Amino acid sequence: MRGPRADTTSRTLARGFAATGLALRRRKRHNVPMANAKEASTRRSVMKNLATGVGAAVVTAPKTAMPTLPSPAGTSPDGPDLLVTQFGARGDGATDDTVAFERAIAAAMQAGRRLRIPAGRYRITRTLTITRGIRVEGDGIERSVLLGAVIGGGPVLQFHAQATDSIMGPMLSGLWLDCAHGTGPCDGIRLSTGGQGAALHQAVVRDLFITNVAVGLALSGVVYRSMFDNITIAGIVAQYGVYCDKGFEDVTYNSFSNIEVTNVADGAHAFWIHSNHSNFSNLTSDGCSYFSSPGGTIRNLAVEGISARHPASATLLRFNQVQAAQGINLINIDPRRCACGIQVVGQAVVLQAIRCFGQQPLRLLELDPQSEGVIAGIQTERPAAMLEDYIPSETLRRWVVQAARSVTRRTSC
Repeated sequence: MRGPRADTTSRTLARGFAATGLALRRRKRHNVPMANAKEASTRRSVMKNLATGVGAAVVTAPKTAMPTLPSPAGTSPDGPDLLVTQFGARGDGATDDTVAFERAIAAAMQAGRRLRIPAGRYRITRTLTITRGIRVEGDGIERSVLLGAVIGGGPVLQFHAQATDSIMGPMLSGLWLDCAHGTGPCDGIRLSTGGQGAALHQAVVRDLFITNVAVGLALSGVVYRSMFDNITIAGIVAQYGVYCDKGFEDVTYNSFSNIEVTNVADGAHAFWIHSNHSNFSNLTSDGCSYFSSPGGTIRNLAVEGISARHPASATLLRFNQVQAAQGINLINIDPRRCACGIQVVGQAVVLQAIRCFGQQPLRLLELDPQSEGVIAGIQTERPAAMLEDYIPSETLRRWVVQAARSVTRRTSC
């Protein structure tokens, strides 16, 4: 049994996670008006308001005469940055800017120069494909907006390495991609390879706001030693926030940090990732997730409620061969929607510092019969089912359990 001090501490921590303060901070950061006090009390409502008001406060590109368009053949790697507006992009939210972006990308790849997307709202109706390691930068997520209307639901933008080709060091940052401007939601960003010998590595994808998507960020083929940081995927997530499975060949040694996925729809996942020997840190979501990363680690993962009426799984989090998971916070998880908190498959696994605030799953942990490892530090605000009541004793004997009186009757294991 937990004493009064532990209860007080956990309630204090829960209030620390309370949405009001975080929503106010986020509102200030994004300058989003609050409709009422109740709406202000949830982080997701703030993100939803921002996503549904896409482009409302965006500074559009001036509607002045376009300068003479330079051709790709006339560019030089020693020249200044290229701007998509130099190639005819208007950024007025109505004009189809796809062809202008394609010309700008071709010129930037040929010259090896940085491509900038000035403030504006650019309508894109066909996937923009980059096959070289160039840098693409917007003027910030509240200023440079791509309105995705891709026919067939493909990604708005993709980095793609073809057979025998290697793309090294592409960079993408400072953009808002809103993907619901066609007949249905399209995908946001994809990194992929195709054909033998193709590889994409040392990519940096960061400082992005991606809204109203089928799939927010997808990886496939051979993608390694790349970094994905400071990305919010919100609005409506119809299938996956971050996805890597289909087409998986060798997605390895990647880093995923400071990523939030909210408003996960019925049957959708926040994260569904196969990425070997990879690191995941500071992730937040309101939906089910699956992580497969032999030799990989997860640090500071929070799930705050379940937005879907019918989640993709009755198990909230599934860890497959993840070597270590530390700082897992489950906040107000409706047990009628997700009866199990965390399912673990793997050997020599370390689970450390698991906390439940408010509502919680009926069963906090599910352990695969062949799994083994260490569980250290579990705290729940409410009474939880004991591990001994639903996990076979032969499975529990394979685990060392410490500081977990919330879920076991044994004082030491």
